[in-house]
This record gives sequence, C-alpha cells and structure tokens, in this order.
Amino acid sequence: MTQTPAGWYTDPTPERPDLGPSLRWWDGARWTEHVTAAPPTAYPAYPTSPAYPAQPYAALPATTPDGQPLAGWWQRVLAMIIDWLITFPVAVLVGLPFIIPMAREFGDEWDLLMDEMDSGSSNPQAFGTGFQGDIVWYALGFGIVALLVGMVYEIAFLRWKNATPGKMALGIQVRLREQPGTLPWGCLFLRWFVKRLGSILGQIPFVGSFLSVAWLINFLWPLWDGKKQALHDKAAQTNVVRR
Repeated sequence: MTQTPAGWYTDPTPERPDLGPSLRWWDGARWTEHVTAAPPTAYPAYPTSPAYPAQPYAALPATTPDGQPLAGWWQRVLAMIIDWLITFPVAVLVGLPFIIPMAREFGDEWDLLMDEMDSGSSNPQAFGTGFQGDIVWYALGFGIVALLVGMVYEIAFLRWKNATPGKMALGIQVRLREQPGTLPWGCLFLRWFVKRLGSILGQIPFVGSFLSVAWLINFLWPLWDGKKQALHDKAAQTNVVRR
C-alpha cells in the first residue's frame, strides 16, 4: 500500500470538538502534536480506516510541522545570487596574493606564445605542463580562500539573524525543522559542510571536476523533495522558511 505523504489532515481526535473542526499534522508515519484551526471551507472527512489519513487539505501550503510556510526554490536561488555578489568581491580582495601571481603567469605565457608564433616555431612551449603545474596551485589557493570567506559570512549571519543578507532581502530564513530559534553551532557547520562538499571536492586537482557534480544535485534537490529540503537541510534538520 502506498504511504500517505506528510501534510495537514482533518484531526481524528480533536481536543475541543465544541470549537469546530481542526487540522493535525501527519508526518508520513504518525500523527504529531501540531494542530491548527481548519479554514472555514469544505475539508475532507477523516476515513474510518485507522492506517492512513485522508488526502491532504489542498488549500494549505507546504509548511514546517508547526505551520510556518516554506520558502520557494526561486527565492532560495535569488538569495544565493545576492550573497555571491557580496562575497565574491571580498574573496577576490583577500585572495589577491594568489590572483596576482596567477595573472602574471598568464601574461608571461601569452607573451611567449606570441613570440613563438612570430618566429614560426613548429613546437610551441607556451601553456605547457610547467605552466599548468604552477597555475593549479594558485587556483587551489584562491579556491580555499573563497570557501573560507563564504563559510565565515554564511555561518556568522545564520547564527546572528537566522538569515544571510541575501535571504533577508527575499524575506526568508533558516530554522530547525521542528522548532524555531537560534541555530546551534554544530548544526551550522554541518549544514555548511554538506552544502559546500561539492566545492570542497572540486579543489582536488584533476579529479575535482568530476566530483563537484554533487553540488548540482544538492542545488536541485528541493525541486522534488516533499519537505523542500536540500541535502544539506536534511543533514542539519533545517528548513528554509518565509519570515
């Protein structure tokens, strides 16, 4: 038998029947303690079968167990873009010790390539293995700097405001799925690590590009997840909600 998905259903055991109908949250396996008043419109009756509740009430949006509406995928994407526009210039500024010599290496190799072309060389040496070996370490250094800048930015703001500036601009925030409040440090670091796992693996020379596909999977996961959680939300037991 197909399991009924989590959602709001007619309360099978209302505490105050005299106050009118109410809805209770079904978490996919059992009834929870979260109860809310039913809208003053028609709603499905609870079936006689004790195994599964009726179909979810269609008018109610996806929420946390205590009823806070979940953020949409596009809200999360736009918030991420805003945060990137803030953190990338900072990462470039902090990463100048890696960017400057990398740009110098590119300039030198380009000049060498132009000289080889002018001389009609049949065996050009520009942009060879020596150049690639030097560049990869500069790129790795800048990648680590960018990751650290992003980590400090995200964890500090989520601890302080439960939202980064990008999320605040879109009216959304991060909270524990089961309860609101300040996010614990362990939750924040675990959430960031799983979220950036693809980027961390992407810093590994030569093989990182194949492993970084994990970032794309995590990025798209809320599109088909019933609780609208990305993989890093599931690991940290968080939800992105509307404020």
